[in-house]
Amino acid sequence: MKKLLNKNTVVGVFLVLFVFQALIERLIPFFSYFDEFVAMAAILYAMCSLISSRKFTVKKPYLVMSLCVFVYFLLASVSTLIYHYQNLFPSLAGAFLSLKWFFLMIGGYYIYPLIKGLSEKSLKNTVFLVTVVLFVWTIHTKFLSAVIPLLVEVTMWDLCAKCLLLTAITLALFEKSRIEYAVIILNCVMLALSGKAKGFGALALIALVSFWTMFKGKKFKLYQLFAAAFVVIAAGWQKIHFYFIEGKRLQYARYMLYETSVKIANDYFPLGTGWSTFGSHYAAERYSPVYFIYGLGFHRELGYYNHMFLNDSYWPIVIAESGWLGFAAVLGFCIVLYFCIDRLFSNSKKFYAAGIVVLGYMMITSLEETGFQQPVLSGLGVMMGLLLAAGNNE
Repeated sequence: MKKLLNKNTVVGVFLVLFVFQALIERLIPFFSYFDEFVAMAAILYAMCSLISSRKFTVKKPYLVMSLCVFVYFLLASVSTLIYHYQNLFPSLAGAFLSLKWFFLMIGGYYIYPLIKGLSEKSLKNTVFLVTVVLFVWTIHTKFLSAVIPLLVEVTMWDLCAKCLLLTAITLALFEKSRIEYAVIILNCVMLALSGKAKGFGALALIALVSFWTMFKGKKFKLYQLFAAAFVVIAAGWQKIHFYFIEGKRLQYARYMLYETSVKIANDYFPLGTGWSTFGSHYAAERYSPVYFIYGLGFHRELGYYNHMFLNDSYWPIVIAESGWLGFAAVLGFCIVLYFCIDRLFSNSKKFYAAGIVVLGYMMITSLEETGFQQPVLSGLGVMMGLLLAAGNNE
């Protein structure tokens, strides 16, 4: 019982830390590196587990995904060594930031045996309490902050990821209880209150998966997923039109990032410009010379003196920093990951539904923000690894 209690407590604490990281780091600034430390610990534990087991056989889909990540890493690293647009520290930091989500997913996969057998009831109660606290905090931020100011308000851009994590956990444990319905409803309300295109896209995604898989018990076919993608696109069409159609005419930052990344990949083919050189966090912190080379140094939103929307989308980072081959590697990873999730259906419809929701949301955020590099999405990386491991052990 003591071992079970400790296991439940540790999982509950980590869930709270992932959801309320932004709040805690306001009080303890060093806590902003929490997800980096977790990623480092996760990949080290995965390596130790693999070595200690003395079994170096890896299932083919997971081997392919690992190779895709390695190719991405190798191409961007070679580009860094050849062109040397950034110094050592931002290059290394940018490389780790780019690989962090993948490390967390791998770590989650190998950590699963440690938490196998935890009390589902305890985890559901923790998810419910966290959801209620987050919901009250969100309602205060939206409607009461002017009357009763708090030290820290909910930031709507990362609220969506927190809601997705809580919803995915609930779907993975779904038994049609009142608490589970309450969690899903409250998180869907918060997604709507966020007012973000990704929030409405996530809302459409959850509704589709819940109806088709959880209630009708069916698996999505590829053409149905494409149809679902159109529904999600329709939900966020206003923003898409603003950034990519109007953006072309008015040269908005997001459109310029995509357009310029394509130029870079063509110019540097088969490589890219290397880590921390375009669109990423450290490309902005240590303003990359690549922006000046491609005429963005004095852009009204991306310029050296503005620094407004330099971290605005994920795929331009991959395309520019690792080239077309690096882009193909990351895209290949996502495709193989989808087929791994697809295989979960025969073992567990719940894990399949949660996996589709997580992967679908990662695709949405990769278009609207820095996706796999976003700190707030770290919990989804761990969740994905746990789902794959749990599904294979059902």
